[in-house]
Amino acid sequence: MDSGAPQLNGGRILVVDDEATMRRLLEKLLRLEGYDVALASSGEQALQEVFARGADTVLLDMRLPGMSGLDVCRNIRSHARGFTRRSCSSPR
Repeated sequence: MDSGAPQLNGGRILVVDDEATMRRLLEKLLRLEGYDVALASSGEQALQEVFARGADTVLLDMRLPGMSGLDVCRNIRSHARGFTRRSCSSPR
């Protein structure tokens, strides 16, 4: 029986942005597509989340206060196992 809820495709996405509105918008859109979504508002939070619970994909704002998005990306690349595709980009 179909409950109408989207089926999770197994992907866990971590959205990292210091703007709450952007985090909520991306979370809503990704959940509608069936993704499991985690949120972080800083680079430090993002690293804690990745190392504690993992993520299949990290959507990362490059301009974060404190630790930059590029620093977060570099840290994940050098310490996290299981990230087979490594790409950091910024739309800004």
